[in-house]
Amino acid sequence: MERWELPKGWSKIRLNDEVIDILSGFSCARKYAVQTGVLHLRPFNIGISGELDLTQRIYIPEDTISNPAYYYLQSGDILFNNTNSVELVGKSAIVRTPMECTFSNHLTRIRIIALERLEPQWLLLALRSLWLNGFFAANCNRWIGQAGFAPTKLAELEIPAPPLAEQRRIAARLETLLGETRALRAEVQSMRRDLAQVMESALAEAFPAPQGEVAEGWGWKRLGDICTYTNGVWGDSDPKGIPVLRSTDFLPDGTLNYYSAARLTLDEKAIKKASLIPGDILLERSGGGPKKPVGRVAYFSDTGIYCFGNFITQLRTSTDTVYPRYLFMFLYQFHVLGYTEKLQTQTTNIRNLRFQEYLDVEVPIPYPDDPIRSLAEQRRIVASLERIAEETRALDASLAQDLRDLEALEQSILAAAFRGEM
Repeated sequence: MERWELPKGWSKIRLNDEVIDILSGFSCARKYAVQTGVLHLRPFNIGISGELDLTQRIYIPEDTISNPAYYYLQSGDILFNNTNSVELVGKSAIVRTPMECTFSNHLTRIRIIALERLEPQWLLLALRSLWLNGFFAANCNRWIGQAGFAPTKLAELEIPAPPLAEQRRIAARLETLLGETRALRAEVQSMRRDLAQVMESALAEAFPAPQGEVAEGWGWKRLGDICTYTNGVWGDSDPKGIPVLRSTDFLPDGTLNYYSAARLTLDEKAIKKASLIPGDILLERSGGGPKKPVGRVAYFSDTGIYCFGNFITQLRTSTDTVYPRYLFMFLYQFHVLGYTEKLQTQTTNIRNLRFQEYLDVEVPIPYPDDPIRSLAEQRRIVASLERIAEETRALDASLAQDLRDLEALEQSILAAAFRGEM
């Protein structure tokens, strides 16, 4: 399956049952998670740098299975992510110290039993090289929303291997080089997280907290009194139909992915009801899940013909009194800062916004008795926030490129190692 060019003096090792022992994990739904119990590792615990990431931890009851110790990890074990999105399937991480934990069925434990032939760190490097070069993405099975590389196929892999002493020497050399790239990646990721807080801070400064104090001359207006609302529609799938925006088309910054809109057959009545105009605000009224509150908003700015789906509510305000973009930014920060979580109910699999309570949200309006001055101030606030947003987007794009460059550097380092150039 995989292609390697062997340097002189190297051989190939087939990862069969004489070389490795593999063990698949077991599933346990999040709803059974407990505060204290047995740590149950998930795909998000497999970092992209080859190390475990225990930032998030899920614990399950000790009696979930009869013998949890069967899954405990030893130093040198490798956890292989067998099921994930296409780009993440195949990522692996090495276990540095023994861990009394279990792991999900989306992970496979690889334990080398022929340690006289294969060094664990070397195997990790080989798996990472395959992953970074797209081998697992190209050879995985694909389903809707996820992909998988069967654990049994691991035994079919062949990896290049120099003598054991050379494996250890190269692995130690790479540990230093890749450790530097990991440190740089962590620094860039930290900078991106800090950058994400900049816009939140700017929004928090621009708008007072709900029912808080406002500046002199400002006032509060009930959301339901400054906008109209319409619920969305739905129809049959039709490649030639009307594009209909859904909550899945909402992007994190409040923009919309117009290209991914569903195309549906709608009658004239539905089209008239749900047609959008620039300045409309789309509100996610229903959906989400246990860890994903609803209440996101998106701003419609396109001039094309679009409608919106049945889990969405359109908010439309009069530009005579309230600047649409100003209202959008207020509602955006209202959700980002967590206020919508207090206005929703949850069933087993879905969350719903208590919409009538949402309409009672008080919106801070500058100089409400002077519409001309009010709109001018609203536009000034929007311009200031958009300037900050543009600057943060540019910086984030630069940092994202830095991450791609670091990934390319890691690929080149690994490629050099497996060409025998280390």
